[in-house]
Amino acid sequence: MPGMTLCIDESFSRWYGLGGHWINIGLPHYVQMDRKPEAGCEVQNTADGESGVILRLKLVKTELEAREDDGLTLGTRVAKYLVEQWARTDRIVCGKSFFASVATAKELKSMGLRFIGVVKNASSHYPMTWLSSLELSNRGDHKGLVHLDTDGNPDMMAFVWVDRERRYFISNCSSLVEGDPHVRNRWRQGDDMEAGPRREELTVPAPKVCNIYYDTCAAIDQNNRHRQDNLQIERKIETKNWATRVGTTILGMCIVDAWLVYKGATGTSETQSEFYSWLAEELIDNSYDKDPIWRSTGSVTEASPPQHLFDSRTGAGRSAIQAHLTPTKRKRKVKGVIMQNQFYQSQCVVCASKFKGQKRKGFKSSFLCSICNDESLDSTAAESKVWLCHSKYGRNCFAEHMAACHSSQYSLASTLVHVSNFEVFSLLL
Repeated sequence: MPGMTLCIDESFSRWYGLGGHWINIGLPHYVQMDRKPEAGCEVQNTADGESGVILRLKLVKTELEAREDDGLTLGTRVAKYLVEQWARTDRIVCGKSFFASVATAKELKSMGLRFIGVVKNASSHYPMTWLSSLELSNRGDHKGLVHLDTDGNPDMMAFVWVDRERRYFISNCSSLVEGDPHVRNRWRQGDDMEAGPRREELTVPAPKVCNIYYDTCAAIDQNNRHRQDNLQIERKIETKNWATRVGTTILGMCIVDAWLVYKGATGTSETQSEFYSWLAEELIDNSYDKDPIWRSTGSVTEASPPQHLFDSRTGAGRSAIQAHLTPTKRKRKVKGVIMQNQFYQSQCVVCASKFKGQKRKGFKSSFLCSICNDESLDSTAAESKVWLCHSKYGRNCFAEHMAACHSSQYSLASTLVHVSNFEVFSLLL
């Protein structure tokens, strides 16, 4: 459950294409901005303002998407989509200039949410002219206007606050009372040009509403830096498929979220690099397949996992349940020499029956039926095993074998649901 503040912003899935026009390789939408450290596929998202955990994603397909005749800007429509899951919770949503406008503040208020944002281009119904004409010379100076509803109660305010430059805000929460000052450390050159620069502490007074905004608005940017600069999964895993790149980006977000949750829950002093290394080791050398997580969907009451999760001959944990194709461990021999990089192959039983009596004997395969392999009394005799073509070659030999020999093996599927490694990974993250 997120805190009382939500941050809406964008992330980028790093992608520079294969040369030539990006559209020729199917990227939904390519974005390149000078102020962004990376270019690629844009992802609009929502994050918890306190922990920085990303909560919702929206893959940008095109600049013209979602344009409707409702009188709202694209930024307002996207903002509504990103936070609709938390409607009527009275949370504070903080968004940058793409989302911020008077219309966004009104729409989110109608959804039971509050909003704070910096207004730049979407200035319709905003008193930009009047606020920009005010004389404010010192850092920390601020002035604003309050909008009253039909009952005479204030429901929205527009104000300007001076930092290094003027910044214009729209808000329907908090107030302009004095809040905590913004403290920054800066290098400053003194009058003596021969002396080196010195470190100075810069203090800028700020109203309370600015404290809420700046404590929240950087949540997604910080999450992006953790993923791009610390984890660097998009740089380490090279791909020529844009869908794979977007998938690794989302995986990177999940891993960073796991780090943020772990750090917030335990208060650990463990660094990100150490956490990522331990996480990778646990996922690679795990026991999820040996001790699979399972849950009942019917009347099953056993206290222990069912026996079909274990090899009937050896008793070892199975890497998959029910019937499946398993690769043989036997190596091929050439003149008595074991070929370590080549697996033994034999005729597919289904193909052999189809081509019986013909010169063509069918196809060879290195895959076995797991059920027949378990039931085999002699694990070394090739003739006692059932060899089948893999479906990746476009053949249905395994399906035909299952329909003919093991149709009763699916009786347990209606009462047990196996949690795959991917689900276990998502639960951990």
